[in-house]
Amino acid sequence: MLLAFGWGMWSGWSRSFPFDLARRAVKTAGQLVGPDPRWARRWAPDPASLDRLEAGRLRFAGSEGDRGLGGVVLAAGGPGRFREFCPGAGACLAVQFSPSGEVAGAWPFDPAVLMAAPGRDLGVEKAPGVDSEDELEVFAVAPYGNGDLAATFHYAHGHFPEYAGMARIDGASGDVLWFQRDYSHHEPLVGAGDTTWVAGLTLVEGGSSSAPRFLDLPCDGTIRADMIRVVDGGGRLLDEAPLLEIVADSPWGLVLQDPPEPCDPLHLNSISAVRDDVSGLAGVEPGDLVLSLRNLSAFAIVGRQTYNVKRWVRGTFHRQHRVLHLGGSEFVMFDNRSSRETRLRGASRVLVVDVATGEERVVFPKNGGGGGGWYSGVRGGVSLSPDRTRVLASYSRVGRAVEIRLEDGAVLAEFDDLHDVRGAPWPPGGALARSTSTRLVYRDDGSR
Repeated sequence: MLLAFGWGMWSGWSRSFPFDLARRAVKTAGQLVGPDPRWARRWAPDPASLDRLEAGRLRFAGSEGDRGLGGVVLAAGGPGRFREFCPGAGACLAVQFSPSGEVAGAWPFDPAVLMAAPGRDLGVEKAPGVDSEDELEVFAVAPYGNGDLAATFHYAHGHFPEYAGMARIDGASGDVLWFQRDYSHHEPLVGAGDTTWVAGLTLVEGGSSSAPRFLDLPCDGTIRADMIRVVDGGGRLLDEAPLLEIVADSPWGLVLQDPPEPCDPLHLNSISAVRDDVSGLAGVEPGDLVLSLRNLSAFAIVGRQTYNVKRWVRGTFHRQHRVLHLGGSEFVMFDNRSSRETRLRGASRVLVVDVATGEERVVFPKNGGGGGGWYSGVRGGVSLSPDRTRVLASYSRVGRAVEIRLEDGAVLAEFDDLHDVRGAPWPPGGALARSTSTRLVYRDDGSR
C-alpha cells in the first residue's frame, strides 16, 4: 500500500506513467456518472410551455419593419434536438432558418446510419460498456455549393480522442454519402469544387523515439499533434499538413518551448480563408488560411499552398474560437475568456482586431459583460452575414446565440436553444430544455 501510494504521489508530481492514463480514466468516469452536460437548464413540467417553444427559440429586436436575419442560418442539431422537425429520426442533424425566422429545412440525425456509412476509421479508445452510437454528437455544419452539408462530429463521453470525424450529407434526401472517422473537428471550410479544409489531428506518444524532433514537450502522455486536412467532395484525402511542424519551423517556433498545455500545445479550432479585399498586410494573399490556435491564444495566417506562416497575431484575446477575415486588415473572432470580469464569468466578447495596426474593437457586449449570461468558457464561434454587416455569435456552453450589427454592436436577434425533451432519457422530467451545444452559421458566410 505504501509503495502504491508513493508511486501515485510521484506520478502526480512528475506527470510520469501512469499519470496521463489515470487522468483520462478519471475524466471518463466522471462524465459517465456525473450529470449530462448537454443540457444546461430545465423547466418544470408544463404542457403550456410547449406553446412558447417557437417564440422562445428566436426573438427579434427593433421595430416590426426591421425584423429579419442577415441571411439564411444553419443551426447544428444532435441528440434530442429539433425533434418536431425530424419525427422519423427523433432528432435533427441540422435545421435551416429562413431570414424571416421560420424553420425552412431540416436534416435527420441517425447515429446508427452515420456509423455504418463508408469511410476510413482511425479508431478511438472507448470506455467499457459505452456505445459509440449513444455518444455521437454534431459538432458543426457548413454548406456545400450544391446544397449538401459538411458536418463534423464528436463523442460526448467515454472516448479518446473525443473527435469523431466529418461526413457529407445529401442536401435533398438527408442521406449520409460518406463519413470519415479520422478525428476531423470544428467547422469545415468548403471551397471551390467542394475542396474542403478541416482541422484534424494525429496522436503521438510524448517522450518516445517516434516523436518528431520538435516535440520535446513535457508531456509523458499522448500529444495531440494538429493537422490541416484537405479533402475532396468525395471525402478523399488530398493533402495533410502537420501544423506543429509548420509552427516549429517558422520564426515563431519558440512558442512551443513552454506551451501552457504540453499535451495539446496548439489546439487548432478553426480554419477560415483570407478574402479577396485583403489590404495592408504585406505578403498575405486572398485564399490564405487563417488558423485559430486556442491554447496559445493566438491566430496565424499561412499560405494556402505552401503552409508557410506569414503572420502571427496576439492581442488581449484569450482562448479564442473561430477567427474570420472581415476585410482589409481586420479580423473578427469569438474571444472566450479575456473580459475583465472573466473570473466572475462576465462575458465572452465578439472582438474585431486590425492586424496592421494592432487596434482592437469590442463589438459585443458593449457594457463589458456585467450580467446577461453571455459567457462561454469553451466552444463558441462567430459567422459573418453574406454582406458582412452582421455577425452571429454562438455562446455554446449556455445554449444561446445573438445576431449583432457590426457597425454599432446593436442586438438584432437572440436565439435560445430550446427543445421539447418529453420522453427523452435526459434530462428527466420537464417539457423544455436548453441545449449546451449551440452552433449557428450563415448558410453562405463568404468563406469561399
